[in-house]
Amino acid sequence: MRFVFFLIFYLISDLAFGAYEQLVLPQGQFSFFSSHTWDQPLKGIQKIILVVHGSERNADRYFATMNGLAQNLAPGKVLVIAPHFKESHDTRTAEEFIFSPEGWLSGFGALNAPEISSFLVLEELLKKFIQNENLPDLKEVIITGHSAGGQLAQRLALGTKLPDEFKNVDWRFVVLNPGSYAYLTLQRPLPIEDGCSFNLYKYGLKGLPSYFNGLVETQIIQQYLSRNVTYLVGEKDNEVAGIDQGCEARAQGRHRLERAQHFKRLLDEQFVHSHQIEVIPGIGHTQHGMYHSEIGRFILFKQPL
Repeated sequence: MRFVFFLIFYLISDLAFGAYEQLVLPQGQFSFFSSHTWDQPLKGIQKIILVVHGSERNADRYFATMNGLAQNLAPGKVLVIAPHFKESHDTRTAEEFIFSPEGWLSGFGALNAPEISSFLVLEELLKKFIQNENLPDLKEVIITGHSAGGQLAQRLALGTKLPDEFKNVDWRFVVLNPGSYAYLTLQRPLPIEDGCSFNLYKYGLKGLPSYFNGLVETQIIQQYLSRNVTYLVGEKDNEVAGIDQGCEARAQGRHRLERAQHFKRLLDEQFVHSHQIEVIPGIGHTQHGMYHSEIGRFILFKQPL
């Protein structure tokens, strides 16, 4: 009976939905789920977790996963935000930003507002909350994402200035199971095919989008190395089906597990940094399994293993 009670409680909390909000900018609007609205008192909130969906753009499921964990593990202390990037075929209002499938996860501009990058939208969304006088107890912001969302989180860490702008808050980036990484150097773990643009962004640092304007390559590298970044990869995320098979990605490894391990190994060999990697035992390509794992819960909520 007790098991049934906890199972029901878990399912209810995991499926709990917050508000579906709109960030309004002069150039357009952007949708997101949030456990709290910025016009309500937020005293006691110590952590913001911004969780980015994968290529299916099912922000509702990502929000449900993270908000359920927050309610169970740190009730009253976490504000969960799940941005919802829209593509041209999605249901949307006329004012909403729309992005290309590769554009939103890479930081390119909206198709209907090229000057507004997906990274800028997330920065403006976080600023809206961080600058809120109703949030006096905020101590930490975590930007995380799985799969395509993990690609976004890794690349956003390259260029965002938010940790420098809001130094009174601890910033962390938690990157889960991305299909590829933006490398900092020309070295790759596997042979590079002739004519392959392996160092072109999003796989390297050449041809960066306008979001990075004003930053030279050495600045981007040093900034990235200074960030608090944790890479989480599933032990069973070793399938090749459904993964980027372009020559640029193949030079990084055969599958997501291998690509994560190769990226971290080369980072260790080439630079001094404090980034960490954790392999999640028994888990494949699933955001729910990754975030609910013992290691996932510990990384996000500092719950004991």
